Amino acid sequence: MRASRSPASTTGSQERRRTSARTKWAPTCRTTVRGRCPRERRNEAHPGRCPGLHYRSPTGWGTASNFLGPPTPKRSILVYAHRIVVSHAITCFFEKGKKIAVKALRYPGSFMCMKHCDWRGATGMSPSKQCLVWGYVILSAAVCALVMAEEGPLIADMDTVFHKPPVDEKTRQPKGTCELVEGRFGKAVKFSFTTDSGGFFTGWRNPTANWDEYAGFSFWVKGDGSKTFGCLELIDGEDYGKRYGVPFSLADTEWRKVTVPWCDVIPEIPKGDLVDVRDGYKPSAFRNLWVGKFYYWRHYPQQSFCIDEIRLEKSIPVETKYCTPEVPGVARVVEKLKAGRPVTIVTMGDSLTDFNHWANKPVAWPKLLVEGLKKRYPNAEIALVNPAIGGTQLSQNLILMEQNVVPHKPDLVTVCFGYNDYDGGMRKAQWVKFLRFGVDRIRRLTEGRADVLLLTTCPAATRWEEMKELSEGAREVAAGKKTGLADVEAAFLKAGAGNKERLYCSDKVHLGPEGHALVAETVLDALK
Repeated sequence: MRASRSPASTTGSQERRRTSARTKWAPTCRTTVRGRCPRERRNEAHPGRCPGLHYRSPTGWGTASNFLGPPTPKRSILVYAHRIVVSHAITCFFEKGKKIAVKALRYPGSFMCMKHCDWRGATGMSPSKQCLVWGYVILSAAVCALVMAEEGPLIADMDTVFHKPPVDEKTRQPKGTCELVEGRFGKAVKFSFTTDSGGFFTGWRNPTANWDEYAGFSFWVKGDGSKTFGCLELIDGEDYGKRYGVPFSLADTEWRKVTVPWCDVIPEIPKGDLVDVRDGYKPSAFRNLWVGKFYYWRHYPQQSFCIDEIRLEKSIPVETKYCTPEVPGVARVVEKLKAGRPVTIVTMGDSLTDFNHWANKPVAWPKLLVEGLKKRYPNAEIALVNPAIGGTQLSQNLILMEQNVVPHKPDLVTVCFGYNDYDGGMRKAQWVKFLRFGVDRIRRLTEGRADVLLLTTCPAATRWEEMKELSEGAREVAAGKKTGLADVEAAFLKAGAGNKERLYCSDKVHLGPEGHALVAETVLDALK
């Protein structure tokens, strides 16, 4: 015969459940010695590491995370999984909780004070609800584990300031400031350039060999709303000539993630090879992480931006479908010209193309080109954009593309470089590699919209045949990548056979009026 419950015990059970429902939450477990949770009271080695909100029910202590019952080995796994869900999966996707979640995972015992908790008495949940909760925890933990598995290690969490501001050489005063501000995850570093003279915030990192196992890196940036760009500089640990630029827009005033595959970390001078783990520069050789702009940017406006959490990325897709055009050469832009449709031409180049160079003030070949196209195609609507910068090289202008080329949505991009590259040590094998990369980058960033026209390197009167290997490389790339080709070198060698100086201005390097006319005529012939 089963013993009947006494009314007193039934009443007590109901009272416990009613009291549990009225549980009062305390803002912290460190109120009084008597009011602390038993685990923290016994373990003074982790003061302050019990950040969960604790409550006290008639049956004992509990936290917001320990509702899975008395501890057992299997239940501890579920508790750990639940902490991942609560501390990482939830807070990670809100504004500021990611670093709290990381700390929670580093100190597993600190978030659990469940040894003295009676889960049933504290929550009053039925076994069926337990099953639902456990299912949610396991599923969420699995999803969260997949997300965490895709994240690479941090390069810099930007919780502290490790950069030094640039200093004016004359006044010895800083030209900028860097300070901690509220970030995307916890804290971030705000970089402010307070003068128009540029400079670098210098900082140092110590990469490991496993950097080479990752596809690239990412960082979070919040701009100042301007149309300007910022730039990260990654520099070799032993040779400062091996320096690489990563531009980023400052137009967004909200946090934005920038993802950079290693192939888009571009060398700023020929001494650095293209980043490629197999047969190029290895990312594990970087040691310096600077913020600022090298000389080729030309403009250094006052600007400020915030950077948070620079992290390696395991997988970064690189779009390659635009690298091989459906229509080779420049046939598409020629059809648009014939049809009288609007056409935008962007002329990338150095001082032979730059409108601001003194030698090009009277006349410049890009303007002569447009005049010739309008005579040939009277109904054509042609917009000319000339971002050429004197003294620069091909790779530097590839870095500047997002600022100087992409916004204009060009139909044709002409590429005219070589003299400065040769000065920097560029020779045929490397030139071919850089030109191929340049063609692919133009096509990727313009999403296949732009036709590409390569110009062979224009000889100088003082280097009449010295740079022939660069022109040979350009012909190879044009044939292999199916671009247009304007053979400027061949035209100059033919036209200047008897008197080459007439093609140049006084320094015998930059073009005179006849030289500009010859370049324009050669490009015009390539656009038939």
